[in-house]
Amino acid sequence: MARTPASSRVGSEDQLAFALREADALIARALAAPAVEAVSAARPYRANPKRLARAAAREQAARPVSTAAQEALARSFAQAKAEHRVAAERRRAAVAEERRARARTKAKARHRGR
Repeated sequence: MARTPASSRVGSEDQLAFALREADALIARALAAPAVEAVSAARPYRANPKRLARAAAREQAARPVSTAAQEALARSFAQAKAEHRVAAERRRAAVAEERRARARTKAKARHRGR
């Protein structure tokens, strides 16, 4: 193919000549050829084994049927856990507030030059 000095495209004249000369014949051959049946490339769905294993583990971990006493114990445990969480949050807030107050007092003392 020939290079034109004014352009970076390679052989554009040759490609154009080929297209004008043989494009009609190629299109006619393609249209006259017998149709090719499309082969389906899609595979049948196969479930992900890890997902199936997780689902099975979830099913087994689901709480079994329990007695009323067991359910009452579980509810009291959950309630105690929630109360403990709230109390711990309050304790953390009190400690943080005390720390801020101490820092504020020290800052004021430094500001006064003591």
